[in-house]
Amino acid sequence: MTIVTIKDVAKAAGVSQATVSKVLTGNSPEYRVSRDTVERVRKAADELGYVPNVSAQNLRSKRSGLIGVVLNEFDSSGRSMHLKLNSQLDSIQTIHLTFDGSLLSGLTEAARIHNTAFVVYPESTHPSEDIGSRFLDGRVEGLILRTNPTTQHPLLTRLDPRRIKMMALWTQDVPPGVGYADIDHKSGAAQATEHLLSLGHQKIAFFGPGEHSGNAHFSLRHQGYRAALQKAGLTPDPELHTEDPQKVIGLFRAGKLTAVVGATDLQTIMLHGDLVQAGIRVPEDLSLVGFDNILGAEFIAGGLTTVHHPTQEMAAAAMNGLMALIRGETVSKCRTIVPTHMVIRNTTRKLG
Repeated sequence: MTIVTIKDVAKAAGVSQATVSKVLTGNSPEYRVSRDTVERVRKAADELGYVPNVSAQNLRSKRSGLIGVVLNEFDSSGRSMHLKLNSQLDSIQTIHLTFDGSLLSGLTEAARIHNTAFVVYPESTHPSEDIGSRFLDGRVEGLILRTNPTTQHPLLTRLDPRRIKMMALWTQDVPPGVGYADIDHKSGAAQATEHLLSLGHQKIAFFGPGEHSGNAHFSLRHQGYRAALQKAGLTPDPELHTEDPQKVIGLFRAGKLTAVVGATDLQTIMLHGDLVQAGIRVPEDLSLVGFDNILGAEFIAGGLTTVHHPTQEMAAAAMNGLMALIRGETVSKCRTIVPTHMVIRNTTRKLG
């Protein structure tokens, strides 16, 4: 098989090899290569089947061309809520794998667009291992660190962002010099609450951990719920915030409740099971909204109305932000909060 070189592309496009190099490495704007020339070079490269020698490019630029991705242990604290299901552990593991799969899918697509690659590192839990040393020898150009909502990733404080660029994934709690990509937990919960308000509900509970749970995601979601009520002129009632399904049932029977926003889909599923056992119909008697849009949510309670967690988009934003940091972009422009959206199914209805 004949290998197509830059020289071949230059000859076909009628330009110099230097111009071809500038176009194919993405440096044409910097060197003010005209749009017509860029299109001519790319067309010639496509027609000839030119494939860049990434190893040679990285050797010349003294870059590894690799991104390191560290996926920490998935934190399910507060998510299972002691689910009364025989398959509780299986459910948590399934969500773990689905979440990580979506992350990797988003990272892969973004890496392809940037013509780069990433390697996933297992997180060491051995106390004697210097978990930061492996990333400072030039084998990776930057790091994407998936955190959990209760603790800050140790590498964020052990590594100097002046020595290696870092993006934190699924958090907004980062040291100076570090970028992040997270979803808009607060706005998502506000959207869920506003959806219920639009259906005429005013007696709306928040089911799950809240602002003082130690979990940043739950804190933001509870804040969003409260903000939406206040925006509608309603005063949030502390009695309507609970983690106890039996209290929800009691509030409903006392006429103090017509709808519930769950902190997660899992918690909402658990609540739905208790409501069914108590003879309370969803949505005829009580409307429910979850958060996360987990795998299978469309089959839960006839179709769970929920807030979609844009995991793939969040992962892509992390990769885009890290590549921008590597190019020299300021960290303030590499901190992204990805918007959520409602998925309206069958667990909510208009009041009355």
